[in-house]
Amino acid sequence: MEKMLYSIGEVAKILDENVTTVRYWSNYFSKWLKPTRGGRGDRKFSPEDVDTLKFIHREIRIGQMHLEGVAEKLRNRKAADPKDLVLDRLIEIKKSLEELRANL
Repeated sequence: MEKMLYSIGEVAKILDENVTTVRYWSNYFSKWLKPTRGGRGDRKFSPEDVDTLKFIHREIRIGQMHLEGVAEKLRNRKAADPKDLVLDRLIEIKKSLEELRANL
């Protein structure tokens, strides 16, 4: 079951990034990311925000794009591309396999 809102720490763990990077991306790509704020001002990301952050992460880390290039892709992006879903799943599988290997 998918959560309704994710903390910035949870998103950082999903992306295997540090919180500072996720916070920076949240600010830089604020046109596409609209996290809500908790009572203490902490960011809470919707599943759609998490999907957008996965796209950003993949384009920057795997595609080695610069921030403005990713912003251009986001401007031209329509709905979730099925290729994005497959890439996300492959990244999750890779993480799982790396964890298994580390535990051997």
